[in-house]
Amino acid sequence: MGLLSIFKKKKIQEKKDVGQEFLEMAYAMKKINQSRLEDESNSKFDNADKNSNKNEEVSLSMEMETYDVDLNSKSDRERCIRGYCEQIIEASRQNEEAKLEYQAITSYLTDIQKIDRIEGEEREELIDIARNLVTLSRERREYQSKREIKLSDKQYQYYEKNETKLPEDIKKLEEYEAYNTKIKNDMHHLEGEKSVLKHQKKEYAASQRYLKKIAIITSILVMTMFALFYVLDSIADKDMQLPYLLTVALAGVSGLYIFLEGRKNAYNLKLTQIKLNKAVTLLNTVKIKYVNNTNCIDYACKKYNVNSALELRYQWEQYCKAKKMQLELVRNTEKINDFNTKLIEQLRKYDVSDLDIWTYQAAAIIDSREMVEIRHRLNIRRQKIRERIEFNTGIKEKGFAQLTDLVEKIPEAKQEVANVLEEYHISL
Repeated sequence: MGLLSIFKKKKIQEKKDVGQEFLEMAYAMKKINQSRLEDESNSKFDNADKNSNKNEEVSLSMEMETYDVDLNSKSDRERCIRGYCEQIIEASRQNEEAKLEYQAITSYLTDIQKIDRIEGEEREELIDIARNLVTLSRERREYQSKREIKLSDKQYQYYEKNETKLPEDIKKLEEYEAYNTKIKNDMHHLEGEKSVLKHQKKEYAASQRYLKKIAIITSILVMTMFALFYVLDSIADKDMQLPYLLTVALAGVSGLYIFLEGRKNAYNLKLTQIKLNKAVTLLNTVKIKYVNNTNCIDYACKKYNVNSALELRYQWEQYCKAKKMQLELVRNTEKINDFNTKLIEQLRKYDVSDLDIWTYQAAAIIDSREMVEIRHRLNIRRQKIRERIEFNTGIKEKGFAQLTDLVEKIPEAKQEVANVLEEYHISL
């Protein structure tokens, strides 16, 4: 009973040690994360005039991590299935947002084609209206330039077109940049945790190999001693009963030690693998968020031709100052409004969808090079969205492929996959 009590106490202490070790590791990683946040907070304003986070070189890989699981374990399979489902859901949500913006840009490009097809007298009338608009707009900007407004003509026109949604876009860009910093910290934290867990896994595996060697050496030693005692007992006619018993006792103690240590290592290996798979799941989800968030920042910066939210806010403030001066340009504005109405009526005849936007881009109707430039910018924006859609589509396809591969390897997992897909409301 005393021996069993000792083993039981040792088992309880080992569990406490494992839990304490995990808590210490988590606390250490938290301190590292907090230290990074403080350093980035202190250097935030020193780096305000540099490129935004979108231009930073990230050493972290954007490839999705693979799972290392025991496919014969139902609980491991379920964790693996849920991990892939979470990736599919996140990628689907990102795709829905991207497709809406893609449709708007496509409609805009279609309008450009309709305008380019206008010919003859209708074209001349349209150009005359646009030329008057451009002239009046130039007069207004010349007046504004005397007030030392640091905003280019194109920026002013573009901000005027997006005046209603610019404050919201600035807020979104600031949130994206702040969230990007948080995501990067999470990625570094998870990468660190993954490295620690991999190192622990290697140590437990090495300990298992060491126990195996001890078992082999002990077996050889016991067999050798038995053979020696047998020879001495047969030839020298000596009493070898006590040495036999001592050897059996030694073998028993060694075997018990090897068994207990081997069982402990097996438990630690399984626990470490579960933690590692969880870290991989979280890391994959965070990577998806990071790529999509970075794409949103890139898209917003390309859209307004800025490098950061700070620059966009400054230019917005400059625009607000310029907008104030329009109060002194009532006569000029009235004329512009008259020609805007004429331009809209003219374009409506040709079934142009977004009519208002061309009142701010009348120069493109006159100058084909300006129209080409607008089309080029739109194509770049559309390509950015296309890349985002392709990335998320790839994530979805890979997730479904992994689930299919899992079902092919483990047929009994088919119902498990179906249940989790139904739970997440995912349809094939």
